[in-house]
Amino acid sequence: MDNITFDKFKKDIVKIEFLEEHNSYGHHPFQLIAIDADGKMEMNALVGVGMQDIINRVQHYHKNKYKDIFLSMDLPKNTEIENDFVFALHIKSQEISSTMIEYSVETGEIINEIENSMSDTAKTIITYFM
Repeated sequence: MDNITFDKFKKDIVKIEFLEEHNSYGHHPFQLIAIDADGKMEMNALVGVGMQDIINRVQHYHKNKYKDIFLSMDLPKNTEIENDFVFALHIKSQEISSTMIEYSVETGEIINEIENSMSDTAKTIITYFM
C-alpha cells in the first residue's frame, strides 16, 4: 500500500460489511496503520483488544514520532449520533483529521459522512489519543 493518504485509508481499509456473528453490518476488525520516518509501515488488525489497549498503541506511535497514524473504530450510536458509526482518525505530527461514517446496521448503507467534526463525540474521542 504505497503512499497511503487518509482518503485512501478510508476507501481501501475502512469497510462496512455483513458480520455473521452479529447478524448485522459493521466494521471489524478495527484497523491501525502507523508509518515511521523511514516510510516503514506497521499494520494492526485490532481484534480482541480493549479500548485502553487501542489508546496505548496510538499513543505509543505518536510518542515515538511516527509520521502518519491511521485508525478506524466501529462505535455505537449515542445521544449525539443517531446510528452506529465508524470513527476514522489520521494523526500527522500534531495535525489531526477525522471522519465519522454513520451507517445502517440493517443494510450497511452509509447514511452520513462528517469530516473533521467538532462534535462533542469527536472531540472526546480525539482527546483519548493525544
